[in-house]
Amino acid sequence: MCHGIVQGFGDVGSITALELHNMRAKVIGVRDHTGALYRPRRSIYHSWSDMLPPR
Repeated sequence: MCHGIVQGFGDVGSITALELHNMRAKVIGVRDHTGALYRPRRSIYHSWSDMLPPR
């Protein structure tokens, strides 16, 4: 299984995280200039995507 950490919470970062998730990669971290969220044991995609505004 592949693991990934995404830089940025904006349009590019959210699409990248979605594509990684769709390819069955485990998104274990996300960060931007204000801080970071890192969970090495499980994917953060669902908890992170729930915080994004609807598209």
